Amino acid sequence: MLKKVIQKEDQIAVFFLIISLQIFLFIYNTHQMKKNNEKKKHDYDITVVGAGFIGLTISLMLAKLGLKICILESKKFNNFTDKRTTALSQGTKRIYEGLNIWRYLKDFTQSINDIVISEADNKNYMEFNSKNLNEGQLGFIIENANFRSVLINEIKKNKYIDIFFNSKVIDIFNSEDKNEVKVKTSKILTKSNLLIGADGRKSKVRDLLNLKYYYKDYNQNAYIFNLEHSNPHNGVALERFFPEGPLAILPMKKKNKSFRSSVVWTIDNNLGDFSKLKQTEFVNEFSERYQNFFGEIVNISKPSRYPLNLVYSYDSFIQNAVLVGDASQGIHPIAGQGFNLGMRDCLILQKEISKAIETGSPILNNIGLRKFETRRFFDKKLFINATDFLNAIFSNNSFFIKNLRKIGIFSINRSNFMKNELMRNAMGLRSFDILDRFV
Repeated sequence: MLKKVIQKEDQIAVFFLIISLQIFLFIYNTHQMKKNNEKKKHDYDITVVGAGFIGLTISLMLAKLGLKICILESKKFNNFTDKRTTALSQGTKRIYEGLNIWRYLKDFTQSINDIVISEADNKNYMEFNSKNLNEGQLGFIIENANFRSVLINEIKKNKYIDIFFNSKVIDIFNSEDKNEVKVKTSKILTKSNLLIGADGRKSKVRDLLNLKYYYKDYNQNAYIFNLEHSNPHNGVALERFFPEGPLAILPMKKKNKSFRSSVVWTIDNNLGDFSKLKQTEFVNEFSERYQNFFGEIVNISKPSRYPLNLVYSYDSFIQNAVLVGDASQGIHPIAGQGFNLGMRDCLILQKEISKAIETGSPILNNIGLRKFETRRFFDKKLFINATDFLNAIFSNNSFFIKNLRKIGIFSINRSNFMKNELMRNAMGLRSFDILDRFV
């Protein structure tokens, strides 16, 4: 009998031991989860969504003000394979000089000294020469892989910037009653005073903030590839207009003794998908339009196809959040100005944030964000409408429009004043003057 009582007491003791152990494990796991969650919470001055060129650049610009920046990027670090190039204007070059980064970029760039714009028959043309302005080169071409490498290296060296890859934005919690916005991703939760959406035309930030936008499908595809040719380009960029769309040939830096150019060939969708052509067929189609402008074709890389559209956000900000670059306005590549337009977003935004810091105001309240949008209005509208209009008028082959184009090209080519004004705008110089003078 005594033995049974002892066995029963042992069973009760074991039971309570198990219960105690479970309670201990529950408390321990809860503590660890709380600890892990605390590790995943990050406080910053500014959160930037998107680690493209615009997102990386605005982060470096704001870090110069001593602000703590977080960059969130949905892609993995090694998922950036891009064989395209980017056109940098003279104004953009000066921004990077101010950031002390141009010294690293310049060795990877090819300067644009002349631009030749012509109709398909090449008889009616206009030429822009950098020597006429005395403002330096018209622009520069850099391969995206090199561009990205330099910017990422600068980000890694900067003590004010943290960058998180493979961090897809899930939700945004915007406290409109105070200067605070939280961004939840698949990895972390950030809290900051300002959110900058720099995540491109298909902006997740824009969608989550319910910012309405205008969308236009151009019914065109851009085929982008690299061209090796037998003769040097001498820093000349060519833009040739055909009824199905413009053909841009941009000078690239010489590599392994090869003369190279980057090609952006726009074709109406009604002509079919040229990326499905055999390489020999594609080369033949291109050759008819290229007409050996820089000598014979030595080699053409495999083309990549990009559908073309116009995206324009009606409002570029709400309380505690603002859009820049293609997230705010994604334009037609006809003039190669999309990236440079976004760079001017970055420049003016940095100026407004700097002013707010100097006056002791919050990083940017609604008044500051409204001022930023106002300062950007004219420049953005000018290039959105200009690129849209140019694409429409040069893709129209009616008798009236064709003759109107000829008169326009003839007149501009014989007016140094008109050419100089167009060059200043394309170089990103006139835009800065207007903004600083009138706002």
